[in-house]
Amino acid sequence: MVFIITKHSQISTNILKYLYSSYLNISIEKQTNKTNLKETNHVPRNEWFSMVMKRNQGIQNLRERVIPISRTESFGRIFGTKHENIKDQLTHEIILQLIMQHLSTVGYKKTKKIIQKDSGVQYIPRYLRDSRLQSLVRVAIKNVDTIWDQTLDSQTTQTDFGIGIVNLLSALGYERGEEFDEELTSIWEEEQTTSIIYEEKSVLKENQQENEIEEGEKTENSTKEIKAASLNQLVEFLTHETKPKVLWLKTFLMTYQSFTTPRILLYKLIDRYNIPKEKQILYQNRVQQIKLRVCNFLKFWITDYFSDFNEKLLNEVQAFIENTLINDGFKGMAENLKQVIERNLNSSDLKDNSNLEDPPDAKLPKNIFSPKLSLFDVDPEEIARQITLIDFSLYKKIKAPEMMNLAWLKPQLKHRAQNLIALNKRINSIPMWTATMILKAPLLKNRTKMVSRMISIAFHLRKLNNFSSCFAIIKGLSLAPIKRLKFTYESISKKTLDTFNSLTSELNELNTLKKYRDLLVKINPPCIQYLQLYLSSLKKIEKNHDDYFNSLINFKKRRLIYDVVNSFQRFQKAEYNFLSVYQIESRIKTFPSLEETILIQKSLKCEPRRVKREEIK
Repeated sequence: MVFIITKHSQISTNILKYLYSSYLNISIEKQTNKTNLKETNHVPRNEWFSMVMKRNQGIQNLRERVIPISRTESFGRIFGTKHENIKDQLTHEIILQLIMQHLSTVGYKKTKKIIQKDSGVQYIPRYLRDSRLQSLVRVAIKNVDTIWDQTLDSQTTQTDFGIGIVNLLSALGYERGEEFDEELTSIWEEEQTTSIIYEEKSVLKENQQENEIEEGEKTENSTKEIKAASLNQLVEFLTHETKPKVLWLKTFLMTYQSFTTPRILLYKLIDRYNIPKEKQILYQNRVQQIKLRVCNFLKFWITDYFSDFNEKLLNEVQAFIENTLINDGFKGMAENLKQVIERNLNSSDLKDNSNLEDPPDAKLPKNIFSPKLSLFDVDPEEIARQITLIDFSLYKKIKAPEMMNLAWLKPQLKHRAQNLIALNKRINSIPMWTATMILKAPLLKNRTKMVSRMISIAFHLRKLNNFSSCFAIIKGLSLAPIKRLKFTYESISKKTLDTFNSLTSELNELNTLKKYRDLLVKINPPCIQYLQLYLSSLKKIEKNHDDYFNSLINFKKRRLIYDVVNSFQRFQKAEYNFLSVYQIESRIKTFPSLEETILIQKSLKCEPRRVKREEIK
């Protein structure tokens, strides 16, 4: 391995040859799957990826394991002239780290200690840093567009080219962006060419007042807020020996996946913990405090965002606890972290009903077991309960990363936002379903009953604080094919019509997140948030704020995102206490609907233009 590394002139080619041979069996598997993939050639390129992932989970696993570099020699020749960038990374310390990593792997620990003692270079285990070889590969593939060009066939379009790069690199952990360089730079080695950019608190308040949806929580007593900083600077700031701001830590942990990955963050934390000897002299009695801050950061992270840790990352955390914290004398903290991990591993998704009151009896119709059961047979309140139970089962699962980077809208990021997409799709289907249920009734009296029933369901949804489904039904009742049904609405009782007008008025008033939050102050949980309003707020933040400011992470933008997402997740732990009724639930699990053009046709058939009341059945 050292021989390969020292061959500077052929570094790119040799490294990629090594990877190519290592994954040869995967390449063979890839060839055998070609027959299965041929049938997808007629599918548009922008739909191919999602279709294959859905149909064949094996492809997903393959994608996560393989770097598909098919033209190794050609790639090596192209990048051979740029080996100076890689050569700069091969310092004396890195070569020694490679040697000690190899000795540690094969078990020659005494030899490793001798080298460490004689050279004065402290060995950093692999679980603290990625393989040095892997890091060098990252440097080799910085120009990702050129690499991907070498791996695609001649029929690939420019649009597919861009999507393919993001999908591949995202799955492999090679995210595009500034973190390529920063990932390889130790917190202790980073040149402070750019300082943290702060923003005066008064300026922050003025900006929030200009944009209602970005109005945040009350900040802790401070005259300044971080506006922009590098990843290393943020980690250093949040693990400073003085007491950090809890709100800033919460903001970082909720939003960090919009600019880095859990793996890189763990690397940064452990890098921060391992203070170099020359720095220890400088920091003196602050060394222990910094290390404890790192441990507290890690504990906070594991406690609140345990889902960020896959099996591999969790193993690295446990290795850090066993091999570093205990050896450094932090046995109490090590035991504390172990207990936090154990609690999360043993936690159950099943809710504890021991402290809940008995749920109210379900309002069941006499024909509950009849195959001909319809919505006309079920009490509107019970329908609202069952809709709410289904909605909440999706709402409570939505994690913060699902709401980052507009993941629910981007094909290359949708895999991160499955729960959010499922709830959003369900809510968006309700208006058309509402209109379909009404227009399927051929007679005026039946349409009137269905409109009244839908208004009653919306009323009970509002009483249950299910804002998303409630307002979705109101929007359905306001669609053009329904709104034009003059005689249908004239046949509705005044009380029912007043309820509809009241809900419509409330929907129109809650056109900003600020007004909606004012309403939330007055309600008690449980609650299902008004999803569309939050998604609109996030879209506005993304539109008005760049991810980076002067090449630094725009932390102000992350504060605004945190404020929105934190508010959205506020009620996720407060469960509804109703009985699930399968016979009703199965009929509202999805909301089938007709296309808009068909709805318009049906609407005109129900109440033709210039028709008189007595002419309608």
